[in-house]
Amino acid sequence: MPVIGTPPSVVGSGHSALWFDPERDGEGLVLEILSSERALLYWFTYDEQGEQRWLLSTGEIETGDGGTRAVFSELLVTSGGKFGSAFDPDDVELEVVGSATMEFFGCDQARFAYQAFDQDEIIDMTRLSRTMGVDCVESIHGRTLFPVTDDARLSGSWFEPARSGKGFSLQWLDRDAALVIWYTYDAEGSQRWMIGEGRREGDEIVFDSLQTTRGGQFGPDFDPQFVEFLPWGTLTMNLDCDVGAMTYASSSPAFGDGGMDLTRLTRLAKLDCERQTPELLDLYDFELVAEIPVDSPGYPLDNRVAAMSDDGSVALGTYLSQEGHRLWLWKDTGDDLNLLPREATFDGSVMTANGETIYAVLNEAPDGLTDHQSGLYSWTEVNGWQPLSDTFLLRPIIEGISQNGDYLVGRGRRAPGDIFSSLWIWSASSGQIEVANEEDSEVIFGIRGISNDGQTIVGWGTDFLGPGQFRDRATRWIDGQADFLQDGSGNSLLVAFGCAANCEVIHGGGLSIDSDPANPAYHQAWLWTDSFGTEYIERLPQAVDLSYDAVFAASADGSFLVGDAPIERPGDRIGSRGFIWTRATGVQPLSDILHEVGIDDWRWDNTGVVDVSADGLLWLVSMRRYSTTNTAVDNTWAGLIRLTPRVQPYD
Repeated sequence: MPVIGTPPSVVGSGHSALWFDPERDGEGLVLEILSSERALLYWFTYDEQGEQRWLLSTGEIETGDGGTRAVFSELLVTSGGKFGSAFDPDDVELEVVGSATMEFFGCDQARFAYQAFDQDEIIDMTRLSRTMGVDCVESIHGRTLFPVTDDARLSGSWFEPARSGKGFSLQWLDRDAALVIWYTYDAEGSQRWMIGEGRREGDEIVFDSLQTTRGGQFGPDFDPQFVEFLPWGTLTMNLDCDVGAMTYASSSPAFGDGGMDLTRLTRLAKLDCERQTPELLDLYDFELVAEIPVDSPGYPLDNRVAAMSDDGSVALGTYLSQEGHRLWLWKDTGDDLNLLPREATFDGSVMTANGETIYAVLNEAPDGLTDHQSGLYSWTEVNGWQPLSDTFLLRPIIEGISQNGDYLVGRGRRAPGDIFSSLWIWSASSGQIEVANEEDSEVIFGIRGISNDGQTIVGWGTDFLGPGQFRDRATRWIDGQADFLQDGSGNSLLVAFGCAANCEVIHGGGLSIDSDPANPAYHQAWLWTDSFGTEYIERLPQAVDLSYDAVFAASADGSFLVGDAPIERPGDRIGSRGFIWTRATGVQPLSDILHEVGIDDWRWDNTGVVDVSADGLLWLVSMRRYSTTNTAVDNTWAGLIRLTPRVQPYD
């Protein structure tokens, strides 16, 4: 049994789903969590002769020493109804035939125990579906890959009040598809149920392939190999929040075609008609766990943090000195910034998520490595600077690192004097590989991120439309082939600044110049996925149109996106304000979080989250302000903010 040894969990809204035993395909349960105290169960199964049967029950959610479970003290079966116009609710008879309990082990496993029709059984159940808007997820702020549309509020049970005794359970799935089960009767008054998956087409929800079944056996003798799936027909729904209508057309003459008016019978917990959007402050507690001394005396104004390790024990920083870029490390065991030996990079440096390795481009060979030249190097505390193996491109620039630290991505030149760059990736196992060349591609590369498998690179490409005319377009390269990203209206996105979930989620900001500047999305940040295309992110109230918003960093699964928006500052200066976006909360200003931990950001010109841990629960925050002193003292600030969830994901 997959759940042995796992303590029972509480029952939450995310358990509203279709459940089944994988070894008993052809029957299952629909569970609706109506509130923290009540649940509704539909059990679509069979009788002892292999004909369809469905049971229902309203239960109580009880909490005891052994955990929390749903208790259904009366399992009901119905009989006597007739399909179609012959249906009379007075003919429907209800019979109590048993009881059941459902105990949950996390989000995806449950134990269903019943006594009914002189039989009893304990069945291990697996969650088969995910309900849009109330899904069980590891993070309580939702999943970036699965948008929540207004259709989420339609999930629940629907019926025709004048014909009580039959109806529908409707569930909107995370993949923007709907699942419906129709509980009804045949012309002889026997129970029937039909099931199908549909999609939205304009104002309608279209189920073009409803199925019915036969051949299952109730109880321990159930054998899925005897279940037959048979085509039944089509169903179309047109629903508002509480009322709607449906039409059907069956391929069986016994059912024909028709329709009915519908009214909502149940509403799932946390899926009101008016969606309630929480704030991050409702979901998490926030704590300032460390201040990083970037304002130490002796450092220049542009001293800043660049990256952190996942546990926040190491931070990487840079500043520009007269000799070139310098790199420094901060560790939570001390209060000082430790300069790494050697003036650092032509352009860019990155750090692995564990904080153990830094990659950079050195201007010249480090001391003690006279047989090497400038180029790509790694740094560890034990070995210091060491050249990367198997590199051949000249004048390299590091522009990104995969979240697992296995791949670097950047640009370089094939030969001295080349004006065109090559796009390259490097890993310890394969060395440096040339992926594409600007001259061959007729696109100038800008690179910002790479997937964990090294197959997908994101950034932007610049092409030329004519003399003095060029455009930037957000680009992903898959196995070296450029794909320019567009929204659903054909507008080219401007710049991709990174990716998450192995580059299933790409994030950035702005629209390209081939788009209408009057487009409301022209200055918005966005995220892009293969499944759903472009989603534009709402702007902060104080954002101005002098530049565009952009998402610069994300957690590993893309559930936390962080970015900046341009704002006006005194003296006609342009500053920036950080924001955070999650599926559940939408845009949240960083200012609210800073105030929560006792930091006033009013006097700072630029604020933002520079880096996010893989789980999204630790942020590296930076603030800077303009100054004529050219010193970091009192003009730059950095710190680590930790989030602690207040509730469980499925609550």
